[in-house]
Amino acid sequence: MRETLRISARADYAIRATAAIAAVPHGGLTTADELASSQGIPLRFLLAILNSLRHAGIVDSRRGHGGGYRLARPTDQLSLAEIISAVDITPRPGHWLEPTEDQHEPATTEQVHALWSSLRTSLHDALERTTIADVLAGRHPTLR
Repeated sequence: MRETLRISARADYAIRATAAIAAVPHGGLTTADELASSQGIPLRFLLAILNSLRHAGIVDSRRGHGGGYRLARPTDQLSLAEIISAVDITPRPGHWLEPTEDQHEPATTEQVHALWSSLRTSLHDALERTTIADVLAGRHPTLR
């Protein structure tokens, strides 16, 4: 049976919302209501995510009639790692690969820790290399 990679809902929603904002023609604005509806994200949860993205300089917002959200930088300058770091409470992408001490036999602890470290590094590098422009173009990261 294949294990699936788990990513937090906040990180998933943040990447989806950022990609949806990027897809608005001509850098136009989109509202939180429109994003929540089109992406199936609970509005209150989305508002917290958008606030984190705004504080990280990933999106800009404009209040009032005709307001909404747009990207603060070009899509090729927004990495998935940056987006995840802006919204996730964990210190780095790949935290789900952290081992717990009771998962290892004493004789193999060092080798298994080295494996997890290598996988975390590869995953983080892939997320750093992959931008929202890549997501919109359907280009997927590869682990090295």
